[in-house]
Amino acid sequence: MSTYNPLSLIKSIEWAKQLGVASLYALLIYIGDAIFESGAVIAHLELACGFALAAMLIGGKRYVLGVFLGAVMAHMILGATAGEIFIIASSDAFEALCGIWLLMHGEKFDSRLQSLRDYLKLILLGGCVSIAISALVANTLLLFFGFIAYEDVVNGMLHWWMSDTLGVILVTPLILVWWWGKGLWRETKQVAEAALLLGLTILVGQIVFFDWLHNIVGPTANGYWMFMLITWVAMFLGARGTTVALLVVAIQALFGATQDVGYFAEDIERTGLINYWFYMLTLSLVGMSLATYVREIRQANFAVAHRDALIREIHHRIKNNIQGITGLLRQLAEKQPDTREAIDQTISQVQSIATIHGLQERTALDNVELGELTGAVASGVGSLWGSVIQVDTPPDWKPCVVDAAEAVPLALILNELLSNAIKHGDRAGQIRVVLEHGHVPDSVRIVIRNLGHLPSGFNFERDTGTGLQLVKSLMPRHGAGISWQHRDNTVIAALELEPPVITFRS
Repeated sequence: MSTYNPLSLIKSIEWAKQLGVASLYALLIYIGDAIFESGAVIAHLELACGFALAAMLIGGKRYVLGVFLGAVMAHMILGATAGEIFIIASSDAFEALCGIWLLMHGEKFDSRLQSLRDYLKLILLGGCVSIAISALVANTLLLFFGFIAYEDVVNGMLHWWMSDTLGVILVTPLILVWWWGKGLWRETKQVAEAALLLGLTILVGQIVFFDWLHNIVGPTANGYWMFMLITWVAMFLGARGTTVALLVVAIQALFGATQDVGYFAEDIERTGLINYWFYMLTLSLVGMSLATYVREIRQANFAVAHRDALIREIHHRIKNNIQGITGLLRQLAEKQPDTREAIDQTISQVQSIATIHGLQERTALDNVELGELTGAVASGVGSLWGSVIQVDTPPDWKPCVVDAAEAVPLALILNELLSNAIKHGDRAGQIRVVLEHGHVPDSVRIVIRNLGHLPSGFNFERDTGTGLQLVKSLMPRHGAGISWQHRDNTVIAALELEPPVITFRS
């Protein structure tokens, strides 16, 4: 009785994959050579090399065997000699390996092509450079063994390089972005939009490259029409839609040229499709560069939005935890009335910190508005001490935001100044806070007025009171100053702020 052998099954699957790669590679070579039998054509589209590079980027270097076998099968069918088959097949395999080595050597390459840098690296190293090396090696060997004449070497190298490079530009990104992005299109619900844009691309391609509606459109159907459509596709459908649209345009333009109609009707006879090659090279680079660049911008914006949401959530949780601490302190104050004033002072300071986190929960970390901060702190202090604190803003007030590093210290400073005004002022009088423009350009003042008197010989720099000591320790080193005045039974404390502590909104 036979036994189940997992190793044998794995080997069978691996050989099936190799034969699948070989068969598809051979088919793509045959299709390309069958369409272009004329020796005048030196710049046609070779799809097989783009497929080979993508297969090895996805599945690994082991698929070089499949590429070699596929090249052997294709050129046997096309009637090449044994020597030609071996040289060309070996060069095809070497080309793919060289491209892989160049891409993976040095800076990390992401085959998902999520950045413009990765796309350009694929085209330059995986395409242009590796194919140039392979073309030189292959044609040198063909010349050395007598399979081509000396005068045909340059033409053969140019044909090899241009056709394979265009294949990498069009086919490799197509396979990579669709392979690594399986299922994403359905998630983004772009199916209807994709069908509309790709359908429009096909229609315009038929008009430009096959002379559809010639009696209506006439000579106005020009190649630049496709640039507008590819730009549209790149902006709205990204790299996946762009690769499909580019391949469709390349095939349409190619078949139009072979049938002597449309935009490239005479290009085979005149230039051997060199114009077509440069056209598709430019169109592909513009479309894919734009698609990858737009993706980078969107990813950066998403990362910023995600970061802001995470920060707001953190501030929300910190605020809730601080409020929980405040509740415990209130319970402690009720149980120990003799320490109530000290505990209330602590609660006031803790609430000021909670106020900052509450504001930053609703807005960006570096976008706390000074007026909003002042009002929130005044409301919390007034509620705690049972006093009314009025905050006035002039009609010509210029909104400004507080530097993120100074937001908490500034809230604590305001808390201390307002608490001192309540504790040491006339409890019967109302405390008034006024936001006004400062004495120097680009500065503002927060002026706190309360009924009362300054102590005799008061000097802020030498005062040893706990509250004012805290204010001095929290004052920013640059961009902030504080002063006191006593006028008509009123104590006036003025906190003046300027950049970098604050920044005016434009």
